[in-house]
Amino acid sequence: MVSPSYYDYTPAFGYKYSPFFNPYNSAFYSPFNDPFYRSRNIETTPSQLQLKIDEIRNNYSYQISTVRHDKTVNGTERKQRIRELKHQRESAIIEAKGNYYNAERKTNS
Repeated sequence: MVSPSYYDYTPAFGYKYSPFFNPYNSAFYSPFNDPFYRSRNIETTPSQLQLKIDEIRNNYSYQISTVRHDKTVNGTERKQRIRELKHQRESAIIEAKGNYYNAERKTNS
């Protein structure tokens, strides 16, 4: 006869937890189904356009943070200056994209 404690810890589908079970040693494990294994192969080098956009964003984020922490200017002027810098940042990104694709088109022609 099986003790009642056996039925208390057995799930409905018949499998019990085992601290010795290792899914990497089982017959069903494949490294190609592992999401962490896949991510190592996807890394690529960024394009020149992406590097330029990252540089523009870093420069403008530094300028915005210095304006945000500047206590010599009152709040409304500070907010206006931050809005101007964000607008300039977006314009610079659009200009960088245009220059990149126009230069690419000229080299391919």
